[in-house]
Amino acid sequence: MKLKKKKGQPPFFQNQLAQTDRNGKLGKRFGFVLNFFTNINNKIFRRILNYLIGIDYKVILPKFDMKKIHIPPINVDGKAKKRKVVVYTSCFANFNRTEIAEASLAVLAAQGVEIKVHYPECCGMPLLEQGNIEKVSVSAQRISESFIDFIEDGYDVVTLTSSCALMMKYEWPLILPENKSVKLLSENTYDIDEYIVDISKNEGLIDGMKPVDGGISLHLACHSRAQNMGAKSNELLKLIPDADISIVERCSGHGGTFGVLTPTHDLARKVGKPAARQVAKVDPSFVISSCPLASKHLSQITKEDVKGNEKTQIKSGHPIELMAVSYGFLKKDEMSE
Repeated sequence: MKLKKKKGQPPFFQNQLAQTDRNGKLGKRFGFVLNFFTNINNKIFRRILNYLIGIDYKVILPKFDMKKIHIPPINVDGKAKKRKVVVYTSCFANFNRTEIAEASLAVLAAQGVEIKVHYPECCGMPLLEQGNIEKVSVSAQRISESFIDFIEDGYDVVTLTSSCALMMKYEWPLILPENKSVKLLSENTYDIDEYIVDISKNEGLIDGMKPVDGGISLHLACHSRAQNMGAKSNELLKLIPDADISIVERCSGHGGTFGVLTPTHDLARKVGKPAARQVAKVDPSFVISSCPLASKHLSQITKEDVKGNEKTQIKSGHPIELMAVSYGFLKKDEMSE
């Protein structure tokens, strides 16, 4: 189905996919129904969805997660007990993969960090991809103002996906260079991998991590590299005892809705295939990226397009999830297939 659009606007259904908060709230409430119909194994409905809306029937769509996010008890003996963070959970960790939030909060709490959770709305990355700068600037102003009290009370802001961190640190200040709230938030925002590595270098992490079973193929996400902070995901995974890490520095090809919509999905797979070949060479147990959509995309095309076996056992996820597995806070089976 050809996606139609008005002049100067993205196609209608592409724009609807970018309404992550609305879609996520519906998913939290009706996920058991929506997950059934959007499951890749539901061949008939996925073909209908492909024809009517233009969501490619071959792509594995993120499931909606109906669980609530809870802050675990703080370890009063943790080495980083003088730190305070307010965690911006992101729409993806909020609505689709709460395991990322659970893993992040568990690791932070174990280090003794005081934690608050604050998610006012989506950072606007899906809208930025469509060139909708006006709506992004409105969200940036609202969200940044909502963090001011936390920052003034001494809290660091920690984001759980590389896209959100990039938006808050760099994209928003470029869009609103004179906005004081945006500037203050930018100066006090950290990517979760970056923040945990900083704790390890300064206060030190608590003991208790154990080796994980299997090799790790780490995709260095484009949105992480654009933050100019170094390969923090790699530094974080190296903290896991005996971690067997291979690095993939190529683009995954996903690109948000680019990897989902019928007109562009096959191209997204083609772009990501060189990265998937690198993954397949080392035959890992895990494909990890600070962009969860990228890790899932790479996992799928590694199995289906490179290995030609969709039943190949590869877990995908965020680096913090694997650290939580190492600590025993998260089970390996709770990571995405």
